[in-house]
Amino acid sequence: MAFMDDYDLENLVNETEEFVLAELGRQLESYPGEICKCNDCVCDMATLALNQAPPKYRWTIMGHMYTESSLNDENFKKEISRIVSQAIEKVRKNPAHTALDTN
Repeated sequence: MAFMDDYDLENLVNETEEFVLAELGRQLESYPGEICKCNDCVCDMATLALNQAPPKYRWTIMGHMYTESSLNDENFKKEISRIVSQAIEKVRKNPAHTALDTN
């Protein structure tokens, strides 16, 4: 039997993911210049940011309360904001979808 069939991992969640995606949405909404918001570019931005952000996994309600308190830390918020901003700029300067265009 497969490993994932043996355990209930449904509640195993990276709380940082929701936080990063919300921050990405906020920054894209207020971006001061032109930027591609196609699915490929936004997913690239999210992927870059999530790979740089420190994960905060939980699987219980108590774990959720613990990680939620660390997500509200001002230093963590600033770090996530910086990471997301860098990801946006990297993709803005080098959008992957243009490399695939044949026109």
